[in-house]
Amino acid sequence: MGNNHLLIQDYYAANCSKLINYALKCQMSMDDAQDIVQDAFVRLLSSDKMINETTLPALVRSIVSNLIKDRWRHQAYIYQHERYIKLTSSQYEDGQSLLSMHETELWLQKSMARLDEKSCKIYRMSMEEGKKVSEIADCLNIKYKTVENRLSMARKEVRHYMAAICL
Repeated sequence: MGNNHLLIQDYYAANCSKLINYALKCQMSMDDAQDIVQDAFVRLLSSDKMINETTLPALVRSIVSNLIKDRWRHQAYIYQHERYIKLTSSQYEDGQSLLSMHETELWLQKSMARLDEKSCKIYRMSMEEGKKVSEIADCLNIKYKTVENRLSMARKEVRHYMAAICL
């Protein structure tokens, strides 16, 4: 495991600026580009998969590329949400339908607080850290199916709570 860490550290030192430039060319801001590159290497360092000098460049590029796509997808959802709010808010004179992103985030946090501790942790690892079910199962040392079931129930609970709030 230590050998992987040295290999990843050396690769990071030699190629960090190139990867940031790649993210900048993909229309990321400097802050986002740096965050994405850092997140990619944190994922590599926490991975228990076998990594070698041959596979590392393609693996890093793939992770960075996927994180960029995820960031763009997230930004597109925000844009769609804001556009929807602007379109629907013009129908109401009192402006009560206009929701801020801050309020939505608070409601999401409240909905997650309603979950039991294990389900909340699994949900956060999935949503905030972008971990897959198998990664969460390995990290928490529990069965894949257990994680899958808890995540499914947590998602339903959060959706139900958010739908109730938004109506």
